Amino acid sequence: MMSFLAKLLNGADEPYLYRVHLDGGERISHLLFAPKAGVIVSATESGEADGHRKLFLDSGELAPPTFEGETDFERGDAGLSREEFSRVALNIRREWMKRGEPPAAVVRTYG
Repeated sequence: MMSFLAKLLNGADEPYLYRVHLDGGERISHLLFAPKAGVIVSATESGEADGHRKLFLDSGELAPPTFEGETDFERGDAGLSREEFSRVALNIRREWMKRGEPPAAVVRTYG
């Protein structure tokens, strides 16, 4: 992943659904941001948690650490690698902590 744009799709009610455009829109993924539950999780396009990735807001730690036999850079069934999910989720978390509200969009470019 060289860049991402995480855009908030629903700003009224929690959990907040983000559409994530990776590498200039070559790939699309989704995340749910649930401050009351204290997590950011990977999600389906329809806004359902998919169980593949989770970041705890209080500690910034990921769960599960990795799937069996998986490296941080493999996408597998999750659509996002552990590294990609971590970068996107931590940046959403950082903006939320700065502003006190879910960011409308987060953009980052790497490399």
